[in-house]
Amino acid sequence: VPFYFVKEGVDYELSELKSIGDYEIKIRNPHNYIINSTYNDNYGTLTITPAILNLTISPDDAIVSQGAIPDLSFEFGPFAYDENETTVFPDGIPYYFVDDIGDEYYDTSLAGAYYVKVADPENYIVVSNEAHIFINPSDNNAKKVRTYADCVSYYPNAFDDLKYTVVYRYENDNDYPVYVNEGEDNKLSGTAFIGKLPTVFMPGDGTFEIKFDGNALVWSLTTYDGTHKSSVSSASTSASGTCEAKLDGAYNLYPNPVKDILYVKQNVIESNVSVLVLNMYGFVVIDAGGFSQLYSTKEIDMSSLSTGIYIVRITSDTDIRTYNILKE
Repeated sequence: VPFYFVKEGVDYELSELKSIGDYEIKIRNPHNYIINSTYNDNYGTLTITPAILNLTISPDDAIVSQGAIPDLSFEFGPFAYDENETTVFPDGIPYYFVDDIGDEYYDTSLAGAYYVKVADPENYIVVSNEAHIFINPSDNNAKKVRTYADCVSYYPNAFDDLKYTVVYRYENDNDYPVYVNEGEDNKLSGTAFIGKLPTVFMPGDGTFEIKFDGNALVWSLTTYDGTHKSSVSSASTSASGTCEAKLDGAYNLYPNPVKDILYVKQNVIESNVSVLVLNMYGFVVIDAGGFSQLYSTKEIDMSSLSTGIYIVRITSDTDIRTYNILKE
């Protein structure tokens, strides 16, 4: 049967079908016959759907300075027919960035955290791994993140030799988060310690704890001050001030680590208070709202979250505070 296909008024043979869409199936008039138009107008439809194109974006987490060109690589799975990356993407890989509310950006001029996406080429649907890009503020208005060793607690009954706990604090005066992976730009130096350094520094201030042996422990952090990198260090020893004297205790968050319910106790009078839980990429995973009354305790169900470090951000009309919480 001499069938053929029609799309938007153009005839195609079977071997010519390489574009997605709907095609009418028609039959050519055979020798000595005319196909009855009553039946010939009752066309069948051939629908060609896009092929799946698998993609791996590397690295999973990329950190760049504001305005920089990211060093990203793209590895594609099998193409359809005899196509390849050059024929499918003749003008290069059309990648872009998406924030956590779905807005799209095509350069790194705006600081923040984004998902990396590749636009679907003709005839394909791209399926990729979850890759992120973190854009740090580094223009003339960028401010370095400052660090402090607030205080040290002593726990004589600890089961190991790490009987001291230092409370470190940071202050980020930028309007955007600052991201620094653990390494030369974000490291601890000491004889013995255990704990997790933050890699996301939200606007405002935040605290975290590190257990150590009482000898000198130094936290070094390098971030941008304007368009130049600047390092700050904060040291602590067993002789540092005790925590009872230095922590303001505006809010108590417990337990930490947490498995299911995190309790946030308010100890100060502040107006328009809101509590957010953010993941390590700075994206909001729980909007816990405000407090029902003064000096109350809010319960946040974190049981559905994956294991890892989360940031509890408490904002009011007068202050912004962040706390690092470990989810078990």
